[in-house]
Amino acid sequence: MDRLIALATLSLLSAVTTAAPKAPVYKDITMRDFQIDGPQLAAASAPVQITGGYTKPGNMDMLYANSSDAAVATYTNSAYAEQLPFIPLLTDNASHAIREAMYDCRSRNAVGCLLTLRGMVTMCSVTNGFGAQRDTPCLAVLDGFAYSPPRPALAPASAPAAVPASPIMRTQAAQAVDTTAEIQPGPAFERRVRTCVQTPKMADVANVYQKCVDLASRDPSAFSGSSAPPQ
Repeated sequence: MDRLIALATLSLLSAVTTAAPKAPVYKDITMRDFQIDGPQLAAASAPVQITGGYTKPGNMDMLYANSSDAAVATYTNSAYAEQLPFIPLLTDNASHAIREAMYDCRSRNAVGCLLTLRGMVTMCSVTNGFGAQRDTPCLAVLDGFAYSPPRPALAPASAPAAVPASPIMRTQAAQAVDTTAEIQPGPAFERRVRTCVQTPKMADVANVYQKCVDLASRDPSAFSGSSAPPQ
């Protein structure tokens, strides 16, 4: 009797082990890989992992090769922007964690958040601005995370000798504090960068997003209104 029970238990364990689904092994790919091999990856329902700049300018979640491309495609209407490669994202079955990361990006209006996404490549139908539809490879997102680059540790600075501050020194120090506060990332800074990117003069500038970040950081008064971009 004990032998029969033992055999039955082993059979049950074997059946459970056989039926347990294997976790997918995600292959790291680049945007270039996806553009070249997309149809083949979709035909195989290939599990992939890819990092890029996330944006949702309309009703479609999209992933671009980097943050700069995502910002250019979102804020400009140029031939260059239309040629930038992207991946349409299907998020209905995505995990709560990655949907939350996408929501946080949209809530902060932080176009181009770097996300690492895992999912299955599939075909989907995409409608352009003129109402025309086409079938194209997409990523059915299952999981992922927001990318946060490591910050270098700063060595503690030695305290300088105390010097009585003159009125001129106090004024200069106050101006330095105000300027530093202006160029820190935040809503005001993002508005200046967005105004710069949307300026017609910048439409065909390569790496326009990074260029505008540099300009807005260098001159806090730039793009605060309707001013033209500095030379």
